[in-house]
Parts: sequence; structure tokens; C-alpha cells
Amino acid sequence: RKDRNEIAHEYSFNQDEVVDSINLIFNRVDKIIEIYDIIYKYCFEKFEFVRDSEVLNMQN
Repeated sequence: RKDRNEIAHEYSFNQDEVVDSINLIFNRVDKIIEIYDIIYKYCFEKFEFVRDSEVLNMQN
């Protein structure tokens, strides 16, 4: 949660902090994509509008 807050809610003017936050995202991109895929799969199975949407349906 601390990392997420630093990335999403901190508006730092300190260049080193910004670089550290970007590196944190980069180093965790595999986990971020994994979480996204799980959420997408759930929504695809649960909500018809996701399956029917040309924009949301990545299966097309």
C-alpha cells in the first residue's frame, strides 16, 4: 500500500523520488499485469457488456 500511495498520490518535486517511483513500477510490471489479467478475466466472465464491447473485449 505504501508503494501504491507513493506512486499514485505523491506529487513530488524531488527528481530522485520521481525516478524511484518510476523504477518501482517498472520492477513490478509483471505483477501489475498479472493482477490486471485476473480482474479482466473475472469481468469478462461475469459481465456481458465486457464480452459484447468492441473496446473492452480483448478476445476479438
